[in-house]
Amino acid sequence: MLLEPILQVDVKVPSEYTPKINATVASRRGQILGFEMREGWPGWDVTSAQIPQSEMHDFIIELRSLTYGVGTFVARFDHLQQLSGRLAEDVVQARNGTKAA
Repeated sequence: MLLEPILQVDVKVPSEYTPKINATVASRRGQILGFEMREGWPGWDVTSAQIPQSEMHDFIIELRSLTYGVGTFVARFDHLQQLSGRLAEDVVQARNGTKAA
């Protein structure tokens, strides 16, 4: 069984960019847990999501691009989740290819 780390991610952006961020999280196999207004920051939202760590490699670049440089996020380890399907097969094949070389 293969396990992958899942991160708890809180993305802070102006409210007008929240739909774009939600789409970005979904495209990275993320699960949106909800969003709320950022306390003390009128016109800003905080989107909470769980995203696989392997999908986070260039997240800050995309976030800054979508929000004209003002979006930020905080990520922390949450749990391990079983990896299955095509992604698991790709990991096994890559491991076997590396081992044989």
